[in-house]
Amino acid sequence: MTTSLKSFSFIALCIMLSVSACSSPESDGRRAAQESCDCFDEYTKQLDRTLASFVETCDSTTFTSRVEAREALAEAVRKVEEALSQCEQKAAAYRDKLNSKYVANRAQAEQFQYAYTAHNQAFDPKTKVDVNAFQNRIDAKIQTIIPPKPDEERIKRSLIGETIYDQDYVSYSSRKSFKFEKTEQIEKVEIVSVQKKDGDIVYDVCLTLKTEINSYTAKLLITYHLGNHDDDWTTKNIQTIEYKIIPTNNYWDCIKKEVDGNYNIIYLYNSCNVALLVEGLALYSNGWERFEKLVEPNGKTYFVALECDIKQIERP
Repeated sequence: MTTSLKSFSFIALCIMLSVSACSSPESDGRRAAQESCDCFDEYTKQLDRTLASFVETCDSTTFTSRVEAREALAEAVRKVEEALSQCEQKAAAYRDKLNSKYVANRAQAEQFQYAYTAHNQAFDPKTKVDVNAFQNRIDAKIQTIIPPKPDEERIKRSLIGETIYDQDYVSYSSRKSFKFEKTEQIEKVEIVSVQKKDGDIVYDVCLTLKTEINSYTAKLLITYHLGNHDDDWTTKNIQTIEYKIIPTNNYWDCIKKEVDGNYNIIYLYNSCNVALLVEGLALYSNGWERFEKLVEPNGKTYFVALECDIKQIERP
């Protein structure tokens, strides 16, 4: 037993001496650098596999939207980069451990650093990843994915920030408009038809809108476009076909009309405590024309005309 222990100790001592004899600032620097190089070798290999796999499997059967496809690719690449980061941390710890042997000797420390840098600079990865070529192939595959067409909720969101205008107005200065500030303003969306036009899709929609005061109806043609580099359908154009108030018929008793036949003046008196917009037809010397007059709360206004036929009285 004593002889065996002595033999084992002698062998271990020989191994230690052999390792120590092979160890030098230059060799340790190269070993430390090789650890880092091995990390990058594995990274390029895994990145190449990840990108190639994505190109092979990316289509409309795998992903329902371009956003989903890009997010899946980003997550796959993130995992590869996370593995590289973990490997590099271990390689850095190994480098620091080897370098610590030469901290007390400046010349040896410089030899270690020189060998470490030179080995890294001479490194040539086994796997070459042509990122630009992969990017072109990835973009081409993602472009084959056609996102779902906008539905009622998507139409509501796409209108936020837009303004529509009355197409049947008396004067440009009194033209009515409606700005979409939140989806709650849109009570109902009815999709009348969807047509393709030069690669775009055109929606014919009817909307029911509301504010704190009134409700409105609007008929719009909304054109959506899907570019090669767009992740989803984007609003290209909004055409207002019709925009008008939904009558409440709550204010007919508030307005009194008087006609001064001597001077061809029509007076409108408002007996209610809210401003009211009076609309209708007025008879002038050249015939009947539309008119709009705002009457302030408990106030009056007048205009020159032979007669008028009031069609609507509502809050502005």
